[in-house]
Amino acid sequence: MIVEITQHLVDRIVSVSALAGSTGISLGGTEADPTLTSIPAPAAWVVFEGAQDMTRTDGKSGADSRYQKLNLTYSVVLVLDYGNGETDLKNQLKLIEDVATAVRGTSPSQLVDPISYLGCTLLSVKPDRIAYALTFGCIAYYTT
Repeated sequence: MIVEITQHLVDRIVSVSALAGSTGISLGGTEADPTLTSIPAPAAWVVFEGAQDMTRTDGKSGADSRYQKLNLTYSVVLVLDYGNGETDLKNQLKLIEDVATAVRGTSPSQLVDPISYLGCTLLSVKPDRIAYALTFGCIAYYTT
């Protein structure tokens, strides 16, 4: 299910025309994938951050092993051009909003609740580039 959701995120981000040819997947971690740090901006990649078990046992003697509810968290790292003044700022904010809109409320399957937009964090500022992490979360239901 993690792969399915990750691919869904990539597909939704690619629907944003500015990112159509520059979106990928990276393994988790706190730093950008080194192979992606020099790609032309704007660019985006999806990072799976983790899963938290949300299955409730309600004090019973053990959970139903046929069912598990997980809270999955992803970051979408956006790398954008920087240094051209107000025009860049407007374009950056619009692109952040476009990505959030493209992903928010969508779901790859009936076993995944609609994806929520959880916020945006500035990751780095360099003379020519700026990077943001947009965080998304969803609840996935695993059954056997």
